[in-house]
Amino acid sequence: MPNPIAPRLNGDDYQARHFWHHALDLLDPNSGVESVAYEWKEAKSFDDVAIVYDPPRGQSHKRPLQRHFKQVKWQTTRASRFGYNDLVDPSFINASAVSLLERLHQAKRTGGPSTRYSLVTTARITDEDPLSELVSTEDGVLRLDKLRVGKGPTSKMGRVRKVWREALSLSTDDELIATLEDFAVLDGQPDMEAMREVVTTKAKSVGIHLPRTSASASDFRFDSLAREMIKRDIQIQDRNTLVQFLVEAGISVAPTVWSPAAFRHVAIRSFDRLATDISDFNDEDVLSLLHFFDGRYLRADQNWQSIDQQISTFLSQRAKSMQAMRLTLDAHATLAFASGRVLHIKSGIRPELEQNGRKGPEIWHAEDGSNAGSSSFEFRSEKLGEGSDLAVAISIARPTVDDVKAYVSFNAPSVGTLLNCTLPAGPNQSGVSGGQHAAALSDQVAARVRELRAKHDIETAHLFVSAPNSFLFYLGQQAQAIGQYQMYEFDFDGLKDGTYIPSVSTLPTVCD
Repeated sequence: MPNPIAPRLNGDDYQARHFWHHALDLLDPNSGVESVAYEWKEAKSFDDVAIVYDPPRGQSHKRPLQRHFKQVKWQTTRASRFGYNDLVDPSFINASAVSLLERLHQAKRTGGPSTRYSLVTTARITDEDPLSELVSTEDGVLRLDKLRVGKGPTSKMGRVRKVWREALSLSTDDELIATLEDFAVLDGQPDMEAMREVVTTKAKSVGIHLPRTSASASDFRFDSLAREMIKRDIQIQDRNTLVQFLVEAGISVAPTVWSPAAFRHVAIRSFDRLATDISDFNDEDVLSLLHFFDGRYLRADQNWQSIDQQISTFLSQRAKSMQAMRLTLDAHATLAFASGRVLHIKSGIRPELEQNGRKGPEIWHAEDGSNAGSSSFEFRSEKLGEGSDLAVAISIARPTVDDVKAYVSFNAPSVGTLLNCTLPAGPNQSGVSGGQHAAALSDQVAARVRELRAKHDIETAHLFVSAPNSFLFYLGQQAQAIGQYQMYEFDFDGLKDGTYIPSVSTLPTVCD
């Protein structure tokens, strides 16, 4: 016999995930979201999730949208369908006396202008039902011009008007139309697991990375946080109260969330990335290095050390005018490493990194909680010869060790030892879970290099890295601990022999 409590609990969690989808926008200073409420008593009837925008958002019709009240309804199966009659049937929303449209009628009495009321449901509208012709594909708002079609009560829309008007005890169609203004139906919404992914992705985009402590589908931290809000009778979250609530719950938030006035967005570009809109940056906060390169390749008349110096000068100047920096690195791995070397741990700057991936940009920082439950490097040392140098092969995004061995054998006879750094699951594009994880991995590499230096009197560490740029940044922060180094870029396109190319280093420059 099915457990009658389970659907109610799932419905609560589903509603909570819709709340967090909007509430996390409060941590984005550019979202325009002023507050988000959960089970808000003042939002009569449509009280599951309430969003307040400041400034009001533009709509595809009529006046700007200032408040959006949502009634969230989860269904146990994808087979659930509904039509216009269900909107005046109390059982459709698991009520005994008051239907959804009656709730709408009650809410409109106190809701005020510039307010939208939305039914959010996993169920879908029945294909042939007249309701399917009324719901706008732009925002779900009912197309009242369509509802007015047909003069008699026996026409298709006439029957709909009659059923709804009588259910609401209204005398005229004009009264019904006034009630239905700004009412939206958002059917076929993402399922429970899809909403979990939506919230997780949104959290990462504002700098929150949940620990990978459980694989259970029912153990999602944001669900329990919503229950904690109800227990503590917290209905409304604005930016400050949300940050405090999360911190009290032990969840790390990006440093710039605490001090948005000190936040500056800085970009370094050595190649174009379509996802980056440079118009969002102040001109003085963008360092363009595009003229040094033909595509991804260094021009013949340029050198890496000059670029390294430009990065050092640029970031040092920026650091004088800010305490917190959000860094976009549309740049070579070498330049991400060089950036970290400048903004080292004792630089006085709180750096955050915009890390691009398959799900879009995420904000990574060294205290985002992503290291909990994440993997560590597995190290293996291998003797290659009698040389005094060390080759460090770091395989996070793709395998490197075979390419490194091939390169070293022909081009770096001074290398006598190889340090192979791999993750337990092997190379993949999601091997690093966030900023704290990346920083911890870089700490491990630096510690192992220091250990090998002490044992084998290493002169130079040759760094061959396949990893997200954020990891390269944190590894650059460890440059002093690593000691004398030589960085390399890999020829991904195969236009330069398909091997490694030396880039920045601390080696002395040899002059002819």
